[in-house]
Amino acid sequence: MELSLNKRVSKFRDLVEGIGFDRKELISEHYEIQQHYEYDDNSNRFPTGFLGEHRLSLKFKLDQKRLDKLLRTLHPELPGIPYKVSFGLMDTEARKNEVIDIAVKKAISEAEQLTKSAGVKLGPIVKMNYGDRRYPDLAVYESNSYRDPADEEDDYVNPGFEPGELSLSQSVYMEWELVSTV
Repeated sequence: MELSLNKRVSKFRDLVEGIGFDRKELISEHYEIQQHYEYDDNSNRFPTGFLGEHRLSLKFKLDQKRLDKLLRTLHPELPGIPYKVSFGLMDTEARKNEVIDIAVKKAISEAEQLTKSAGVKLGPIVKMNYGDRRYPDLAVYESNSYRDPADEEDDYVNPGFEPGELSLSQSVYMEWELVSTV
């Protein structure tokens, strides 16, 4: 029996909440409804209904037991619903600011070394900018998008997620006036 999109999402939310997540942690990221068409032998198009997609996101600090409980609960309950597990940085804005602080300190240190070697001193900063933020790619695991529940028993096996190292980079441009030491 095909459940409507909203019923499936409601069931998903109930399952997630039932294993200890707060409903507010489950965020809608995308919602789309499109008319579905089929074509006859003469290539005439006629409407047959609607297709809907509702993407939800649940973000939490990596906890293997919590992740295992989530996947073990969802796997048998929602056949045919694709899901994706992604690993990324939490609170990227705070991390970005830390990276900028480090980049500025490094730029100042290197500029001081260069001016020392050149026999001049740093004057006031005349121009400053940053850019080229590079956030790490997400490590992703995707489920099969369809499986017939009649053909399977509870075959969930924890894939043993171990996300790789994530890093941020930030380019800082600083321009100083140079002061002669003579």
